[in-house]
Amino acid sequence: MHLAIGLSVEQFGVLYWIPIGLLLLLTPFLIILCRKKGEVFTHRFLIVMFSANFLLHFLKQVIIPSYIEKWPGGLVSSTAENFCAFMVLFSPLFYLSKNKFLRDYLFYMGAISALAAYLMPTSPTTVDLLTPSGFLEVTRYYLCHAPIFYGGILMVASGIHKLSYKRYAAIPFMILIVLGLVWSNNALWNFAFHNFEWSELLARDNPFMNSSYPNGPGVNLDATLGGIYPYLIPFLQTYKVDGVIHFTPIIWTLPLLIVISIVVFPILCLPFTLKDMKENIARRKKKKQETPEA
Repeated sequence: MHLAIGLSVEQFGVLYWIPIGLLLLLTPFLIILCRKKGEVFTHRFLIVMFSANFLLHFLKQVIIPSYIEKWPGGLVSSTAENFCAFMVLFSPLFYLSKNKFLRDYLFYMGAISALAAYLMPTSPTTVDLLTPSGFLEVTRYYLCHAPIFYGGILMVASGIHKLSYKRYAAIPFMILIVLGLVWSNNALWNFAFHNFEWSELLARDNPFMNSSYPNGPGVNLDATLGGIYPYLIPFLQTYKVDGVIHFTPIIWTLPLLIVISIVVFPILCLPFTLKDMKENIARRKKKKQETPEA
């Protein structure tokens, strides 16, 4: 008699909370370590972390059986198939560029996309941890998202990069560009490997083309979000075909991204910019007091 035993990461189960707890508990330790060791140590640490994550993105194709079995079509998972994959591939370049806007993107989207991956895990919920392939995949999943989360935070906390609220406005448009690149990447690989019908390129129920929701919210979210679809901005976010609501590809996210930049980004950067904000306010008050009245 064969007894099948399976173990996977279940939403809100014990195995769900352990990686999240470890991710958050390790954050202050790494911040303290990098601040104590200084910017040179932190710079080297970030380069090693980003580079190792970049290599893992490709090495999984020859290490984990579930990826080997999908060859050559499985190679698409080592491209920029979603926000996190894009981050893994371009984190080293964005960091080494020293460009303020690109480093801002590393901070904001690194924190948001990695947290989203931990809070809404994908592959860990579908594989058996008791198999070698399943164990390797779950380990890879959490390990590859951790550097995305830590990279931007350590870069800012150590003083290597300085955030500025004056650059908030650029981030939504940068995210929009990345979303367009992700969609284009998947459309290209569809032509090379998947061979979906071209109508699938704009489908909301295609997990490959809509992994980062460029085509609109996934159909699994309709029960929760469907009530607000009719109130979204016509043409900018939605359009109708035979009375059925469709989403304007990629552009539909822009109003949402602007709201996030106004509400979420200030909260994320507040621990690192509060001191500067107080100093700016103090300087303005002092300047106002020193300016003679007409």
